[in-house]
Amino acid sequence: MKSVGFAAFVAAVVAAGLVIALSGCGGGGGAADAELAVTVVGPTTPEPTVDGRVSSQPAGIFCGNTCTARFAADTAVTLTAAAPPGQRFSGWSGACNGTGTTCALTMSQARAVTATFVTLSAASSVTATFASAPPAWK
Repeated sequence: MKSVGFAAFVAAVVAAGLVIALSGCGGGGGAADAELAVTVVGPTTPEPTVDGRVSSQPAGIFCGNTCTARFAADTAVTLTAAAPPGQRFSGWSGACNGTGTTCALTMSQARAVTATFVTLSAASSVTATFASAPPAWK
Protein backbone atom coordinates (compact mmCIF):
# COMPACT_ATOMS: atom_id res chain seq x y z
CA MET A 1 0.00 0.00 0.00
CA LYS A 2 1.39 3.33 -1.07
CA SER A 3 1.38 6.19 1.44
CA VAL A 4 0.16 9.55 0.10
CA GLY A 5 -0.29 12.94 1.71
CA PHE A 6 -3.71 14.35 2.54
CA ALA A 7 -3.72 16.76 -0.43
CA ALA A 8 -2.91 13.91 -2.85
CA PHE A 9 -5.64 11.79 -1.28
CA VAL A 10 -8.26 14.55 -1.66
CA ALA A 11 -7.19 15.16 -5.27
CA ALA A 12 -7.56 11.45 -6.06
CA VAL A 13 -11.00 11.28 -4.44
CA VAL A 14 -12.23 14.38 -6.27
CA ALA A 15 -10.83 13.07 -9.58
CA ALA A 16 -12.79 9.85 -9.00
CA GLY A 17 -16.00 11.87 -8.54
CA LEU A 18 -16.49 10.89 -4.91
CA VAL A 19 -17.78 13.16 -2.17
CA ILE A 20 -15.95 13.67 1.08
CA ALA A 21 -17.87 14.51 4.24
CA LEU A 22 -15.56 15.90 6.89
CA SER A 23 -16.58 16.16 10.50
CA GLY A 24 -14.84 17.41 13.57
CA CYS A 25 -12.24 19.34 11.61
CA GLY A 26 -12.46 22.53 13.61
CA GLY A 27 -12.59 25.80 11.80
CA GLY A 28 -15.45 27.65 13.47
CA GLY A 29 -19.01 26.99 14.42
CA GLY A 30 -19.86 25.79 17.87
CA ALA A 31 -22.05 22.87 18.74
CA ALA A 32 -25.31 22.62 16.81
CA ASP A 33 -28.71 23.37 18.28
CA ALA A 34 -30.81 20.45 19.47
CA GLU A 35 -34.54 20.10 18.78
CA LEU A 36 -37.03 19.27 21.52
CA ALA A 37 -40.37 17.85 20.34
CA VAL A 38 -43.26 17.70 22.81
CA THR A 39 -46.54 15.84 22.29
CA VAL A 40 -49.42 16.31 24.71
CA VAL A 41 -51.88 13.43 25.00
CA GLY A 42 -55.26 13.99 26.63
CA PRO A 43 -58.16 11.86 27.75
CA THR A 44 -59.74 9.67 25.08
CA THR A 45 -63.15 9.14 26.64
CA PRO A 46 -65.87 10.20 26.23
CA GLU A 47 -64.25 12.18 23.42
CA PRO A 48 -60.68 13.18 22.69
CA THR A 49 -59.73 16.44 24.38
CA VAL A 50 -56.40 17.94 25.21
CA ASP A 51 -56.48 20.83 27.61
CA GLY A 52 -53.27 20.17 29.51
CA ARG A 53 -50.29 22.37 28.73
CA VAL A 54 -46.53 21.91 28.73
CA SER A 55 -44.18 24.86 29.01
CA SER A 56 -40.41 25.15 29.21
CA GLN A 57 -37.80 27.19 30.99
CA PRO A 58 -36.01 28.70 29.14
CA ALA A 59 -38.97 29.73 26.98
CA GLY A 60 -39.58 27.95 23.69
CA ILE A 61 -42.16 25.26 24.48
CA PHE A 62 -45.76 26.19 25.29
CA CYS A 63 -48.30 23.83 23.84
CA GLY A 64 -51.37 21.73 24.39
CA ASN A 65 -50.90 19.44 21.40
CA THR A 66 -47.60 19.07 19.54
CA CYS A 67 -44.80 21.60 19.35
CA THR A 68 -41.07 21.83 18.84
CA ALA A 69 -38.36 24.28 19.79
CA ARG A 70 -34.64 24.47 19.20
CA PHE A 71 -32.27 25.04 22.09
CA ALA A 72 -28.54 25.68 22.06
CA ALA A 73 -26.56 22.50 22.58
CA ASP A 74 -26.14 21.49 26.23
CA THR A 75 -28.85 23.89 27.44
CA ALA A 76 -30.60 22.74 30.62
CA VAL A 77 -34.35 22.75 29.93
CA THR A 78 -37.10 22.20 32.51
CA LEU A 79 -40.53 21.17 31.23
CA THR A 80 -43.60 21.79 33.38
CA ALA A 81 -46.97 20.10 32.88
CA ALA A 82 -50.14 21.92 33.97
CA ALA A 83 -53.48 20.10 34.09
CA PRO A 84 -56.77 21.97 33.61
CA PRO A 85 -59.80 21.53 35.89
CA GLY A 86 -61.23 18.03 35.53
CA GLN A 87 -57.93 16.46 34.46
CA ARG A 88 -54.71 15.44 36.13
CA PHE A 89 -51.20 14.97 34.82
CA SER A 90 -50.54 11.25 34.46
CA GLY A 91 -46.86 11.17 33.49
CA TRP A 92 -44.00 11.63 31.05
CA SER A 93 -42.59 9.25 28.48
CA GLY A 94 -39.80 9.44 25.94
CA ALA A 95 -36.79 11.50 27.05
CA CYS A 96 -38.59 12.18 30.35
CA ASN A 97 -40.18 9.64 32.64
CA GLY A 98 -42.08 9.64 35.88
CA THR A 99 -45.23 11.26 37.22
CA GLY A 100 -43.90 14.51 38.67
CA THR A 101 -45.12 17.65 36.92
CA THR A 102 -41.59 18.77 36.01
CA CYS A 103 -38.87 17.15 33.95
CA ALA A 104 -35.26 18.34 33.58
CA LEU A 105 -33.36 17.68 30.36
CA THR A 106 -29.97 18.63 28.96
CA MET A 107 -30.23 19.27 25.24
CA SER A 108 -27.13 17.36 24.17
CA GLN A 109 -29.08 15.90 21.24
CA ALA A 110 -32.56 15.98 19.70
CA ARG A 111 -35.17 14.74 22.17
CA ALA A 112 -38.85 13.81 22.10
CA VAL A 113 -41.17 13.88 25.11
CA THR A 114 -44.81 12.91 25.59
CA ALA A 115 -46.92 14.37 28.42
CA THR A 116 -50.11 12.47 29.25
CA PHE A 117 -53.19 13.88 30.98
CA VAL A 118 -56.22 11.89 32.14
CA THR A 119 -59.76 12.78 33.17
CA LEU A 120 -60.57 12.86 36.85
CA SER A 121 -63.24 10.26 37.45
CA ALA A 122 -66.38 11.07 39.42
CA ALA A 123 -65.96 7.60 40.88
CA SER A 124 -62.51 8.41 42.28
CA SER A 125 -62.27 7.61 45.94
CA VAL A 126 -59.98 8.49 48.77
CA THR A 127 -58.98 5.95 51.37
CA ALA A 128 -57.90 7.19 54.78
CA THR A 129 -56.06 5.07 57.31
CA PHE A 130 -56.03 6.19 60.93
CA ALA A 131 -53.48 5.15 63.51
CA SER A 132 -56.26 5.13 66.07
CA ALA A 133 -60.01 5.17 65.81
CA PRO A 134 -61.44 8.52 64.69
CA PRO A 135 -63.61 10.39 67.20
CA ALA A 136 -67.24 9.30 67.23
CA TRP A 137 -69.66 11.35 65.20
CA LYS A 138 -72.14 13.27 67.33
